[in-house]
Amino acid sequence: MNNVRKHAAARSVLIKMEVLPERVNLLVRDDGKGFDLEEVKNSSRPEGYGLIDIRERAQLLNGSVQINTAPGRGTAVYVTVPLQE
Repeated sequence: MNNVRKHAAARSVLIKMEVLPERVNLLVRDDGKGFDLEEVKNSSRPEGYGLIDIRERAQLLNGSVQINTAPGRGTAVYVTVPLQE
């Protein structure tokens, strides 16, 4: 949510969390300005660090992150984390 607030200029945000017996799924989708994902990944600017933090935190929990975005098209971040018994 911090990335949406700081960068997206979104009018609306959808947050959906699904808890299943084997995993937790999280979706954060906004209708903001979007961005070029490859440009942010390859940049040394601080704006890319939030995405790196999200990915690293998910990986620490054996999870995964998928980011779908494009300039002018908003952003959707999908996070899946397995649950341990």
